[in-house]
Amino acid sequence: MLRDSLATTTRRERRQQARLAAVVQDEQLRALTFALTDEVLRFGSARRAAGRFHTIVNDVGIPRSLGLFDRLSLRVGAAIAPTVPWVVMPLVRSRIVRESNGVVLSADDPAFARHVASRSSEGSGST
Repeated sequence: MLRDSLATTTRRERRQQARLAAVVQDEQLRALTFALTDEVLRFGSARRAAGRFHTIVNDVGIPRSLGLFDRLSLRVGAAIAPTVPWVVMPLVRSRIVRESNGVVLSADDPAFARHVASRSSEGSGST
């Protein structure tokens, strides 16, 4: 079954798996990813999100494990986000959502909520 699954994995899925593996292995990248996912997406205001994005990138830094394009994008995006948040933040938000698709589950998803409720009722640990 594993062999069949690996044989049908798309190039896009393999790239996403490699990026996820990098997040798991790199403490700085993991901290950056969690902060961006948990904090930047919470803001409805592009200006407030831009301020938080700028602060996170400055505080956590830019992981060397990222590719050149991603490092450059983070550096430039964080620098100009407070000035032109309406330009930068839709790009940041889109990238975060695209990268976390299939990895981060929304607590608002009814199927996920049902799953958590059923696991909780079974006593399968904390939520």
